[in-house]
Amino acid sequence: MLYIRDAAGTVESVSQRLAEDAASNGMVVVAIHDINQKLSAAGAALGRECRVLEVWNPKRTRRALELDMAVSTVLPSRIAVFDFEGRVRIAMIKPTALLDLYQHPELAPIAQEAEDAMICIVEGVCR
Repeated sequence: MLYIRDAAGTVESVSQRLAEDAASNGMVVVAIHDINQKLSAAGAALGRECRVLEVWNPKRTRRALELDMAVSTVLPSRIAVFDFEGRVRIAMIKPTALLDLYQHPELAPIAQEAEDAMICIVEGVCR
């Protein structure tokens, strides 16, 4: 269900590389959330860096939503980058792992395409 890899660099530099590589894999970065910054602003500092990138492919997203608007509950897809025991880790939920939430087998190839693109982005950054 989870796809996790270690990456070289800082949380900021790895997040930037992920954002840059997204376009070459047909994905658009919708937003980047600095979780520690948001928690600190709310008086609940985490003390570790964590960024969450929201990504999607607009055409693939439209195809999925045309099948089931409830898919919007897991869109856009997220890739997290965070400090973990002195190293930088990238994690994501595989879109195919979420298919059982919906009653449309037609979503399987769409989820697989998204997963393949996201893994390609992560792997490119981890090389």
